[in-house]
Amino acid sequence: MKLADELNESVKDHIKKNYGCEDADFEKTDPDHCVKSIAKTEKGFVGFSHRASCEFQLGNMLFTQDFGKDMEEEDLEKMKFIDRGSVKIKTMDQAKEAASNFAEYVS
Repeated sequence: MKLADELNESVKDHIKKNYGCEDADFEKTDPDHCVKSIAKTEKGFVGFSHRASCEFQLGNMLFTQDFGKDMEEEDLEKMKFIDRGSVKIKTMDQAKEAASNFAEYVS
């Protein structure tokens, strides 16, 4: 098994354990990237790479990488990723989009 495959399995195990989604459906957001992925959970979608993970649910904000460009960096760093967006998540498709955006951001 290649190191990238081992890393991917380790990250998947982490997601399953920490987000309570043993039967999660994992989906790569980029077929050429070994870890940048999303997973469907009972409550929403987790976006992750080997660096970080974040679950997006209904009622969170739709994460976008460019959110907060007009904010002080110190204030933005204090903000949770689930609050970084200008559109409230109302559908599971939006939760999936936020997770995908986050996976891209942290990869």
